[in-house]
Amino acid sequence: MGRLGITSLIQILCIMRNYMRTIFFLLLVALPKLGVAQDEKDSAEYVVPNSSVADLSMITAPEGFIKANQFNGYYNPQSQASIVLTMIESANYVNIKRGLTPEYYAGQRLTFVGEKEITTASGLKGVVITCEFQLEGKSMIRNMVFIGDLKNTLWLSVTYHKDMAPLLESGLWKSYETVHFIK
Repeated sequence: MGRLGITSLIQILCIMRNYMRTIFFLLLVALPKLGVAQDEKDSAEYVVPNSSVADLSMITAPEGFIKANQFNGYYNPQSQASIVLTMIESANYVNIKRGLTPEYYAGQRLTFVGEKEITTASGLKGVVITCEFQLEGKSMIRNMVFIGDLKNTLWLSVTYHKDMAPLLESGLWKSYETVHFIK
């Protein structure tokens, strides 16, 4: 394996480590606080979310992305961009977004850039949250895309080099719009 291949593998492993920290935070810290109980006496009303591997056919990958072998998602070898898919059950994107506080971003070493609402071709609603971070001295973009209904949310964790944004963003957005739930 050449130097470029080893560097790419190291970057994927670093991205996956950060991704796993995010899953841990969402499932164990942020989401359980989002229950519907009105006071402590109603504590039985809380819903605990669960994450599972999402079906890759729920989204059409952008041009140039291939199915990844190292994670559940897609990878673009030319740009080293990745899309990781996770299904979050028993949680909607509005409640998930509430858990993404300034403390969350700081803990993940992310700088919040902005967010945009999205409606997919199948009518699902969601949000695309854009953040920046540093990886081995390089500026990176992380889009946390949460799309779903009242009960379930598809989470896309999309990571790419910031300088690749002009080449990737249009295709990524078109891909986000293809998200659909499989019945």
